[in-house]
Amino acid sequence: MKPSSARPTPAFPQPKPAPRGSTARISRQVVGLAASGEEVSLFVLDTGCGSAAQVLDYGATVAALHVPDARGDSGPVVLAPGSLQGHLADRMYLGATVGRFANRIAGACFILDDRRYQLQANEGTNQLHGGGRWVSCASEAGDLEFSPAGASQLTIHWGNGRRTP
Repeated sequence: MKPSSARPTPAFPQPKPAPRGSTARISRQVVGLAASGEEVSLFVLDTGCGSAAQVLDYGATVAALHVPDARGDSGPVVLAPGSLQGHLADRMYLGATVGRFANRIAGACFILDDRRYQLQANEGTNQLHGGGRWVSCASEAGDLEFSPAGASQLTIHWGNGRRTP
């Protein structure tokens, strides 16, 4: 067997949650480029209570989540590829936000207030997870908003009627 000539992909730095009682922290670093050429950022959200999350703005993807166990030792609790290249190549959608919804709409249509809405079929005659490519493939998910209470929300702004990329 020949040794691989492929260069190893840089792994995301593992979150090291701040000690309990610390102030919550948020950081952002560019970790590479999506296929579209757009920069992809990794957000690290540290609660200051022993938990930390890493979220990619590529598809609003959870890249890592560390929470304390019964002894207070923090460790990973989600399965993820560990690098941007791993996420770009992942076909299992680990940590991904799949779409506007996580289900199928039979016949790719629905009726609301006596009006029929025809949708884009992307799984035979059905629509799966919002049609087209799913949110997990969108490199435009980059608005991270925070509330004074410490909640965060990664938002993709798509206009009314816009189809997924």
